[in-house]
Amino acid sequence: MPDFKYRIATADGTIQQGQMAADSEGHLADLIRAKGGVLIAAQGVAERKHRAAHMDRRELINFTTHLQTAVSSGIPILETIRGYAEQCEDEDLAFTLSELARHIESGASFGASLEEYPALFPTLYIHMVAAGEETGQLDKTLEELSSYLEWRDEMAKDMRQATVYPVVVISLVAGLIVFLLSFVLPRFLGIFEGAEMELPLATRVLMLLGDVFSQYWLVLIMGIAATVAAYKYFKRTEKGALWIDTRILSMPLFGPAIRLIGLSQLSYSLGLLLNSGVDISRALTLAQRVVTNRKIQAAVTHIDSMVTAGHSLTDAFRHTAIFPPLVNQMLAVGEDSGSMPQAMQRATDYMQREVKAKLKMAFSILEPAITMFLGIVVGGIALTIFYTLYKMMMSIGGAH
Repeated sequence: MPDFKYRIATADGTIQQGQMAADSEGHLADLIRAKGGVLIAAQGVAERKHRAAHMDRRELINFTTHLQTAVSSGIPILETIRGYAEQCEDEDLAFTLSELARHIESGASFGASLEEYPALFPTLYIHMVAAGEETGQLDKTLEELSSYLEWRDEMAKDMRQATVYPVVVISLVAGLIVFLLSFVLPRFLGIFEGAEMELPLATRVLMLLGDVFSQYWLVLIMGIAATVAAYKYFKRTEKGALWIDTRILSMPLFGPAIRLIGLSQLSYSLGLLLNSGVDISRALTLAQRVVTNRKIQAAVTHIDSMVTAGHSLTDAFRHTAIFPPLVNQMLAVGEDSGSMPQAMQRATDYMQREVKAKLKMAFSILEPAITMFLGIVVGGIALTIFYTLYKMMMSIGGAH
């Protein structure tokens, strides 16, 4: 839809200028007439090329909080969006938000206008805004969305702790071992190669490992690169992603925390949608998109089919056995009392506390275990070298 710069005469006789999106000049005149004005002159605006705008999680939180504060204060949504666009440092985002404001100005609802920008606004976000507009509780909906996005940000940090930290630590440990075997160990083992005595088994194994890492390091790097590429390809397939996500949930130490994070994503978003008046089947479909684990997504699909077939929501939860027993009991009480959204929120709070506790326990086990493992590896290498040196000195002394 192109933009037009215009000059209009308002009902009180004043002349105003502005810019608005319309299909044509005639459409522009109709839009202005509907607002009580008369079009005097219009000129099409040459369309500028902009890159696709990006709104990260923190930017979306700031935008939603800004909207909620302004709408609660009685400031019109159109004015609020334009004000936010003016203070945006990202020109592409500012342009896109101005386009969003022009969509609203042309007569579209806020929720319908958001649908034009799926790359910026998640589907759940759009549906909740639309529901808030329909019920006349947009300010309350924006407040809930702001809290939800803050919670998602906190959960993302917990997820990074549970997934990235172990990978980084294990990679560093593996790198240290490779460094010891490739560069440090050969310098010491070179003096053993010409020894006329029979070397201990541990020393011979170390010498073999040192030769493999020092002579075939390029082959090892290529092998690691091929393994990573195969893993990424496998993860892109539907079966591969499901298999990997299933194994992640059963991973020692961090698996239970990752499972609870996924279930928290489901319960929080489902509670928000139900509280906004979205029907149960649609709420399950939207909540499934929020969950990042394919195994839990598959369980939600099964829950949706059971609910569609006439089963109660809590019966479907029990049948799939994805939630802990206590959470199932909390949700059953909520369904019986007609307060399922509140029960979902209580379940989310409970699982979030459990996530913190399980992560704390996992780190308390992992950190000393890694320290002990490093001590055994480095100490074992050092002990083998010094023991072999001692044997060599004893054999030389015995020969004399």
